[in-house]
Amino acid sequence: MKVKRKIIYILILLIALLLIANLILDSVSKPKENKYENLVSKSEIERKFKDVLLNFNISKDWIKVRKLKRKKGRFNNTYYKVSIPNGISIPNILKDINKAFNDENIRVKSTEKNNFGDSDIEIYENKVLKLKAKLFYSSALNRENSTISFIVTGISGLSNDKANELLAIPLDFGLVLKPGKFSENIFPSIKNQQKQFYLLLNEDIDDERFELLEDFSKGVLRRKINNMFKFFKENSFFLVDQHSSLFKSTIFDYIRNVLKRNSKKIYYINSFTQLKGESKNDLRSLFAFYLKNIKPGTEKIFVISADNFLNLLDDILQYKKKGNNIKFATFYLNRIKN
Repeated sequence: MKVKRKIIYILILLIALLLIANLILDSVSKPKENKYENLVSKSEIERKFKDVLLNFNISKDWIKVRKLKRKKGRFNNTYYKVSIPNGISIPNILKDINKAFNDENIRVKSTEKNNFGDSDIEIYENKVLKLKAKLFYSSALNRENSTISFIVTGISGLSNDKANELLAIPLDFGLVLKPGKFSENIFPSIKNQQKQFYLLLNEDIDDERFELLEDFSKGVLRRKINNMFKFFKENSFFLVDQHSSLFKSTIFDYIRNVLKRNSKKIYYINSFTQLKGESKNDLRSLFAFYLKNIKPGTEKIFVISADNFLNLLDDILQYKKKGNNIKFATFYLNRIKN
């Protein structure tokens, strides 16, 4: 009996030893978690920081870099002194810096010297300082810029939600409208959102108050045009498609003369740059091409569909962020002889 009991004790002891040995082997063979494995490199943090500055069209000449003295237990950090030109809000830059470093291990600390004044920035990863910067305003600096305008077509083809989304965009642009009931109904929204609109004259006008047909007498045509003046007093100017039947008709010269006698300007929609592509990527590439070739201090007017304008909105806002201007087409057209 005693022998059996001894054997049982020995077996229990062996099992316990095997379990302990197994645990030891597991702990030895299991790779240790490297708490630095997912750290972002210092160079990557600096790259993202400089990319944000580049997006605001801040010149490399306005960015001064120096190395901080080594402190005990720390590596050499880079210190940036960035001159901020006119037209840029430092809080907007800080907002984009925070967006660029949305990793849970990275913390951006900013200290504002005065309300909307100079700011000091420190970027930490896992409580380790990786980058320091000082942003300060310099009123002597200005970014090179150009100006573009948008004439947006096709709002009548949008749903109500999409049309409201378009009108709510906080940019200056004008909408092409066909004289008719839809244009009358949407006019209050256009006015409330402080947008412009331009009446397009062609053979497709189907509202009998405004239609322009070749067999109408001059008196009838004049009444139709006067109706447009009456119902669309806020119209900035008139547009005509040079490929339309109306432009090629015998009545067009008379219509143009009536408009000019009433000090109304008329422009050919085909004379402006048509912005369209087979796909969103094609559209973005074409827009980037045009922007690249606009010289500083010059203007360009684009004609674009409402759908394409919405698709291109991020690129348009990026253009504006770089210090360029987006203005109504009248900003340029009112300065040239019609």
